[in-house]
Amino acid sequence: MRGGALALLAAGVLACSQAIGAQPEAAAVCGKLLRPTSGAYFGAFTDFNTLREFSEDHVSVAKIDRFEQLADRDVAWVYLAQHWYKGLGFPRAKVLAIWRNGQIPYIVFQPDSGALYGPGRPQRFPEERFSLQRILDGDFDPQLRAWADAARATEIPILLEFGTEVNDDWGPWNGKWNGAGQTDGYGDPTVPDGAERFRDTYRHLVTLFREEGASNVTWFFHADSYPQRDWWNQLSWYYPGDEYVDWVGISDYGSLASNQPIVPFAEKLASSGVYADLAAMSSRPMGIVEMGVVDNSTHAKAEWIRDAFAAIRSGRFPRLRSAVWWQTNSPPNDTRIDSSADSLAALRAAVADPFFGAKPRFSGNCLPAAPEDVSLRGGVVMWRAVPNATSYEVWRSGTLVGTTARTRFVARAAGSYSVRGVNPLGKGPFGR
Repeated sequence: MRGGALALLAAGVLACSQAIGAQPEAAAVCGKLLRPTSGAYFGAFTDFNTLREFSEDHVSVAKIDRFEQLADRDVAWVYLAQHWYKGLGFPRAKVLAIWRNGQIPYIVFQPDSGALYGPGRPQRFPEERFSLQRILDGDFDPQLRAWADAARATEIPILLEFGTEVNDDWGPWNGKWNGAGQTDGYGDPTVPDGAERFRDTYRHLVTLFREEGASNVTWFFHADSYPQRDWWNQLSWYYPGDEYVDWVGISDYGSLASNQPIVPFAEKLASSGVYADLAAMSSRPMGIVEMGVVDNSTHAKAEWIRDAFAAIRSGRFPRLRSAVWWQTNSPPNDTRIDSSADSLAALRAAVADPFFGAKPRFSGNCLPAAPEDVSLRGGVVMWRAVPNATSYEVWRSGTLVGTTARTRFVARAAGSYSVRGVNPLGKGPFGR
């Protein structure tokens, strides 16, 4: 959309999720993503795939900016995958790249040991190295706690998802690969083992993060929009509960192959029952976290785009408060908004509506803290870095004299200097 920072508003609203388990003394000041006061958040995966790898874990600021320019609309958040077999370290450089470009990072935990699609070493099923049971047993607790600590230290609001489209068996975290309909291998004998393992794993992760004080992490639960035919694969078995989930997300794709018919957005969402089921079991904010469609013989892509955004805006699905486009060109999945002039025009017209211009707001205070140890020495103003600041304003005797991304500024004249941090959500207080 554009290359500058988003001008977003911060809201000091109390956190809506209740704390569970041990609470540290030094929790992050920044908090959870709240539902917009009106309208919906517009987000995107901006095709971080490469010619050699279809893994969604690269970050390119140029691709973010290109998407925003095409859509002619700022995006509130940008999607990034973290495949566990590539490492469980906190992706600090990637998070900072997205944040400094003006968007909120949305990270997806994918506990896999191979490529789920595209070229590369293929994922094996069932998963052995990063199985739900091993996560539950605490085998990765040290790495996960370190991740949470690093996330907390950034003071950056981070959106985090575990178990993408959990009710679809393409991912090794689906119930099919973790006990399916068996009931005597784990936990409650009245609950299917596969879904119960996922539910408890999700709760385990959230509890670890809370114990580390990572209150700046917003947890998403993500389901796919298709009918649940197997009794053990019902979303009610998987759902961890509102005590652990901050947002509920849904995928809705019209078609991902050119030889398949396009299913209208609203028709698929309604007929699958997923929206109704999730809305009944949860009071959390809900949103579309993946959406897209390919061109096919009916040439209906532009029509699907118009109808999809109109359905979200219409109030037919009143709990939906986000629309996240999946931009990719990995054959046969060409969901690019610019695959044709008609598609691009349809998308631009749809998101131009103010409804899709909601500015992210968070519980707590995600603005930069006042810079500490501001001093003038040898003609240079210096201060300590503020973790979530992307730049700083330097003022002299009440007048703005410059901005910088560094923690030092050459003073051109004598006077009383003060400094404040700036980030995508606004400006923080002055430090003197």
